[in-house]
Amino acid sequence: MHFITKLQLWLLLAIATWLSLTPKPGAVFEHFWDKSLHLVCWMVLFLSCRLAYGKIAAPDRDKAWAGGLFIYASCVEALQMLVPGRFFSVLDIVANGLGLLLGWLLWRLWIHISRDWLPGQSLNRWLGLA
Repeated sequence: MHFITKLQLWLLLAIATWLSLTPKPGAVFEHFWDKSLHLVCWMVLFLSCRLAYGKIAAPDRDKAWAGGLFIYASCVEALQMLVPGRFFSVLDIVANGLGLLLGWLLWRLWIHISRDWLPGQSLNRWLGLA
């Protein structure tokens, strides 16, 4: 399982980097608000990072993971100045940071929920629906 989650993270990071540095990322993304793509991308990357390398009992790593990903995202954004047809945007960096923050909040929510989860307990029972 650890190999798969690590492979997932590095593949997602490679795809995000390629899409960020290619002159034309594709017509598929023309219909989406650019900032929402940044937010979702970096949220998913944070969650993938925590699944691949984090432990539930190590919340102190969250700042390191988020900080490292934020620095990487900012560097990739700055490199866009060297790509024809692309440009540097501070708002993209803000969206990346908000995505990382949202990923952290979702991770913390999962940690909180999973602590109350008992082995063998159905989701309906845990939610009080059964």
